[in-house]
Amino acid sequence: MIPDTELITLRDGRSIRLGPVEPDHAGSYRTYMIELADESPWTGTLSHEVKDEESQRERFEKIRGHPTQWVMGAFDPQSNQIVADCSWDSIDYDKFRHVASLGIGILEPWRGVGLGRILMERGIQAARESTIVQKVELGVISDNQIARALYESLGFGVEGIRKRAVKQPSGEYCDDVVMGLWVGSD
Repeated sequence: MIPDTELITLRDGRSIRLGPVEPDHAGSYRTYMIELADESPWTGTLSHEVKDEESQRERFEKIRGHPTQWVMGAFDPQSNQIVADCSWDSIDYDKFRHVASLGIGILEPWRGVGLGRILMERGIQAARESTIVQKVELGVISDNQIARALYESLGFGVEGIRKRAVKQPSGEYCDDVVMGLWVGSD
């Protein structure tokens, strides 16, 4: 589902390499997740909650070839560090397996240059190519208007609002907007 590697030129002229996140990337992925958690109020993870390198390695080993899990990284070609990711997975119960939960993250220096759209398009395409996934869902914090506009432009519709479902470290509560996109043929 993910090409071995793909070099993309972003709107600002920088290049990014897209490819699967492999077990050998566990350390880079952990570093990326900690940085993302520290800088972004829109991620669901706080930096102290990021799993250790060995747990990350095990996760990526399990994902390889798994029909209900997918992950792609965006790598800075100069440092080979992960700067963004997009992933989805579904619950391993027959009645819900056709619905994948999608997540995306991008470090601040790489935002606003088209990378989010590229990653989302790749994630949606991978879901469409899946023999199991028929629907993709995501949650977006209500005040993240840029992300919400991106998701709507890709065909996601609002399916509900989970009031005060997110509690920021500041103590502020935010709504979680649940969005979905049917990718199946039915």
